[in-house]
Order: sequence, then structure tokens, then C-alpha cells
Amino acid sequence: MKRKTVLSLFIFFIISSIALSENRFGIGVMGVYTTPLYKLKDESIYILPNFDIEYKGVYVDNLKIGYSFYDDAAVKASVFINPLSGYKVDGKDMKLGYKDIRSKNYQIALGAKLEYKFIKSGIKTSVLFEMNQKGNDGDFRIEREFLFGEKFTITPTIFMRGFSEDYINYYFGVEPLEVSRNSLINRAYNSNNIGYSYGGALKLKYDFNKHITLEGIVGVEDYSTEISNSPIVDNRTILFGGLSLRYYF
Repeated sequence: MKRKTVLSLFIFFIISSIALSENRFGIGVMGVYTTPLYKLKDESIYILPNFDIEYKGVYVDNLKIGYSFYDDAAVKASVFINPLSGYKVDGKDMKLGYKDIRSKNYQIALGAKLEYKFIKSGIKTSVLFEMNQKGNDGDFRIEREFLFGEKFTITPTIFMRGFSEDYINYYFGVEPLEVSRNSLINRAYNSNNIGYSYGGALKLKYDFNKHITLEGIVGVEDYSTEISNSPIVDNRTILFGGLSLRYYF
């Protein structure tokens, strides 16, 4: 599917959800911070629009657009489009000696997600799988919400992610030409195996009122040697955090 077609669908679903939203419609902004995974000259800070929209199974979660084709008290199954799958790195963002690497770009991915909630304990598990032009990745996580009063919620999460060989070689591989062009890269790199990462996060949510919600998240993620052995990877373990403010109509 061409990029312009998918982006057109993305815009169409947002507009449709806005026009039809009788169920839930939240819009806002979020800031995301991460310590560098790549050999970047600076730490990474992103400012992105933030959506929480749902109407008759159609939803927008941050920037993912999906459709829940099965949803009951315990099980939820959906398919989605993720316009920002993967990583984006340009040579100009790298440290000296790494600036002539091949750029890596976000991909538009098609995905599926299955969630199961244990009703008695409140524990929720989810399995997610994405396919994009450069490879596949997946995600498994376990989380539980703890409600304090009517406004404050804390949600601890543990997760594990998997990455296909093609995915790793696009985002973390190094070609011989890149070795010759970068003074601090001394070897080519390709993985012959799938890779993974694992970590945990803590999300905090505060509802000021029925319209305004503030959310924050902090977490840590550790990558396997299939990724951390790449000459352009700086840190095997990264820290991340985010803050979002949404308004619900």
C-alpha cells in the first residue's frame, strides 16, 4: 500500500471520528524523552499530537488508527495502521565519525492486537504484531491499573518486544560502504537472528475533571545482543519518559 494512500486513510479516520464521536473524543499534545539508543550527539525529545478517540469500534490511540472487530468484558481484538513504526535516524543527528550512515526512516505498518483481561484480578495482557516494508516486530505486555480515589490511576507494566532479522538489518545493520565513509565505524554488521527487548514502565494518570486529563510515563528497556552489538548502537539499555495533556469533548 502506497504511503500517500495510507496517510489519506489516516486523515479520513481522524476526521470521521471527530464528526461522529459520541463515545469518546480526546485530543492533546505529548512530549517524549529517551536516552540515546543510537550513537546520537544529543538525547531525543519529541513533541507529538496525542489522540484518544473511539466510536463504534473505530479508534485512534496516540497516532495508531484501528478497528476493534471483537470487544467484550474480557477479550478485545483489533487491527490497526501505525504510521510511525520503527525508528528515524539521520546522519546529521549522529556523533562525529558516524554522520555518513544510511538514514533510517519510520515505516507505515499494518498490525493486529489481541487483549485479554482477567476479570477477578484486573490484570490485562496483550499481544501485538506489526508488519512493515522493512520487517516485522511484535509486543507482549502485562499490566494492571490501580485506582486511587476517583481521579488518580497508576498502571505498572512489564513488556517484551521481538524484531525480525530484516527489521534489525534495516535499522541497526551497517553496510561495507558505511564503514569506509565513517571514521569510527570499523566493521560491517548484519544479524542472522531475530532480536528482542524487555523492560517495564509506570504510567500515572490524573483526571482534573471530565474534560482534562494529564498522563505521565517513565520506563526502561533493555535490548538483546542482536541489536546492541551493532557499531551504531550506543546504549543497550535506554530510559524513557513522557507527558501528555488531553482535552475530552
